[in-house]
Amino acid sequence: LSDDAVRPRLIMIDDVEGLLVENLTLINSPYWTLTFFARNAEVRHTNVFVDRAYQSRALTVTSETDEAESHQRRLTRVGNSILNYLPDWVGRSIRQPQDLNTDGIDPIGENIWIHDCVVQNADDSVGVKPPQQGRLATIQGQNVPCTRNVTVSNMVLTGFGASVGSVGPHENVLCVENVTFRNISMPGTGKGIHIKSNQPHNNCQNESSYVSNILYEDFVIHRPFWWAIWIGPQQQHEPGTKFDQNCPLAYGVPGFG
Repeated sequence: LSDDAVRPRLIMIDDVEGLLVENLTLINSPYWTLTFFARNAEVRHTNVFVDRAYQSRALTVTSETDEAESHQRRLTRVGNSILNYLPDWVGRSIRQPQDLNTDGIDPIGENIWIHDCVVQNADDSVGVKPPQQGRLATIQGQNVPCTRNVTVSNMVLTGFGASVGSVGPHENVLCVENVTFRNISMPGTGKGIHIKSNQPHNNCQNESSYVSNILYEDFVIHRPFWWAIWIGPQQQHEPGTKFDQNCPLAYGVPGFG
């Protein structure tokens, strides 16, 4: 892979009508673990494990140049060039970036059931995502404009969310609708319930997206170390962006203004 290439995904399934994934154990994916774009899909008894203790191990810079130089390229890729800040970095702990984006199960499409799985990772444990082409997306030649009719049930998730998104404004109107998460246990998770927006595709010029009819029920979230519930922009600040009124968010939650 070149310096600009992303890490490889473990399993990527695209453009499928009728999919069954079962009885798998997927370990230490370098990037998203199981991603699929399908209609009429079922995932069951499939477990995902990312060794968070190893992949989140902190390094300590112990000298002003040798250790810094050895980690410069890796850290520069995530926006932290430590040579520019020496000797301030000496003695600090630096979190390894390898665990980022190790999503567990990422469904895209319609009529999807994911159940009876265990996911332990360091990003979205389940991330229900919109089709990248929005209203132009197709599966086997038939239009699938939205990820919809998804049920996730009887799961143990420890990571960064039973998630919907990210969903950002797009000229092709990205959307996720009719999603149910039910009977979910989340012990020691980073985030629990997680619905997230994203930056616009083209500065919000004739762009929109929506998320609707999302149900979370029968959850046990035990001692999350970030937030039990997060609804809003995704976790990181997008480079070169800022909050403004060019692309407002609207939250239509029944019973609230």
